[in-house]
Amino acid sequence: MNKKIISILLCLIISVFFLPNLFAAPSRVSAQPIDDDVIRIYAYRTDPLVTLDENNPGFLVEIVKEVIRHPEFPVEVEVSPVAVLMKYSLIQAVGVGAIGLTSDFSSTDLKDLKEIPLYELKGKIYKLFFNSLNPQGVELFESTAENVQALKSSSRFEELMNKYKLK
Repeated sequence: MNKKIISILLCLIISVFFLPNLFAAPSRVSAQPIDDDVIRIYAYRTDPLVTLDENNPGFLVEIVKEVIRHPEFPVEVEVSPVAVLMKYSLIQAVGVGAIGLTSDFSSTDLKDLKEIPLYELKGKIYKLFFNSLNPQGVELFESTAENVQALKSSSRFEELMNKYKLK
């Protein structure tokens, strides 16, 4: 075979395998909340406040599970190893809420988030952020704020602090 035929065959093979990928639609991030059968709250590891241990998930995880109440869906806290993954999950998935610090989010992100202070440790105020772009986040914000205040004045709050040695 001569070089010209080999070149043509090689071009045909390349075009068959790679050309369709050039015109494929890019991946998109939805601006709509993901329908889920749970209330998913995102967090990142900050021992002892949030851990990757399912048996002892951390002080803030237990607080959040006690104060968020939904008549139909249970609350799950999905813990990432780093803050960037938590933020990405909340913002890109239009999630219900997240546990974190104000500094974890940009000023643009914060415009869509409603915050409830949960606990201060070493000058950092950890908060529960609800995403106002998610209807469930809007729905749960007010009742959760009331529940946090009630829990902080109860003996259960002290029990959890003692459990995680925060006193």
